Amino acid sequence: HWQALSGSVAAARRPLTVLLLAVLPLLSAAGTPTAAAIEEDEEQPQGAERLYHSVRPRPWVGGVMAVAGMVLTAVALRRGMRRRQTATWRRVTATMLGASAAYVGLTLSLRGYVAGYFPMSNGYETQQAMALLCLLAPRAVWRRVPLLAPLGMVAGGLALLVSALAHGQAGIGTLPPVLSSPLLSVHVTLVMCAYALLALIVCCAAIALTSRRQGAYLAHVEMVLLVPALFLLTAGILTGALWADISWGRYWGWDPKEVWALVTLLVYALPLHGRQLPAFRRPLFLHAYLLAAFVAVLMTWAGVNLLMGGLHSYA
Repeated sequence: HWQALSGSVAAARRPLTVLLLAVLPLLSAAGTPTAAAIEEDEEQPQGAERLYHSVRPRPWVGGVMAVAGMVLTAVALRRGMRRRQTATWRRVTATMLGASAAYVGLTLSLRGYVAGYFPMSNGYETQQAMALLCLLAPRAVWRRVPLLAPLGMVAGGLALLVSALAHGQAGIGTLPPVLSSPLLSVHVTLVMCAYALLALIVCCAAIALTSRRQGAYLAHVEMVLLVPALFLLTAGILTGALWADISWGRYWGWDPKEVWALVTLLVYALPLHGRQLPAFRRPLFLHAYLLAAFVAVLMTWAGVNLLMGGLHSYA
């Protein structure tokens, strides 16, 4: 089915995709020639680094992605999530999702090339990585669940907006030796993939609470996404423990980030025990719980750094 869809859509979306990929970097670069921005980037580099600083995501780019995703979500909800969406909606959604993912992937690749390391070493980079994963995740299942495509744009746009507002870590510097382990890259990638799926789950929960007609259907979608999200989060915590033993000499030290990662895992594991906890069989309760549970993700991802600090304050 995917091959048939991609073949029919490719011819229609190629010109628009090329236009978006050409216009977004130019518009992004147009908003930055201020003295403050140049001073913040320390000095104007050459080659790939100059290109990276010119196309680096600005706050408005993430805002445009999020708003576009909201508009496409509203159109899908109005027509009905279970009904087959129109060819125009599918083309526009596939084009915007692909162009957005290509743009974020380009900026991350340029940053990694210029820096000389895998670009997931601090909060600024991991937020952009999460934006990219939110944009890529729906591609695998959007034929069965079309709503996930625009929701991925909403979640990815918001993550990109947050990262673009964090100017403090936007500069490229030397990577500390403790962060140069390939195991750390695997750890962060697994955790970000889990967070991307959890972001899609919370979007589905928010939609379900405002559109009761699709509550049971979205509850099924949430549970389908929750299983791989928990697997990835568990694998991320375990690889993080292995990296901590190599870098800090212990697998687990009850650092605030570690504690909240464990709390997040336990919070999201509860809905899988619907047989022992009958409340999770009710779609309304499940949606409300998953919406509130995302607070644990936000606390683990950003709240710990802002409120508690610790060994993971760089992330």
